[in-house]
Amino acid sequence: MATKLLRPLASKQDSLGKRVRLARTAQGLTQQQLAALVYITQSSISDIEKDISEPRWTLMLNIIRVLKCEIDYFL
Repeated sequence: MATKLLRPLASKQDSLGKRVRLARTAQGLTQQQLAALVYITQSSISDIEKDISEPRWTLMLNIIRVLKCEIDYFL
């Protein structure tokens, strides 16, 4: 049985950081838990969610995998 991918409610103008936060909270994860699952620090997740920094695509693909979202949700 295929895993159903999550698509949290977001608007077109939402930033990448906001979409990461929406997807993370929809999965019931804290920043610390997500950070541990993708092997970065909690402060790095915080910076991504605040749009202070943008993740490399390799990291973003790991975040997408962990959060079980469709790739186009973040585009």
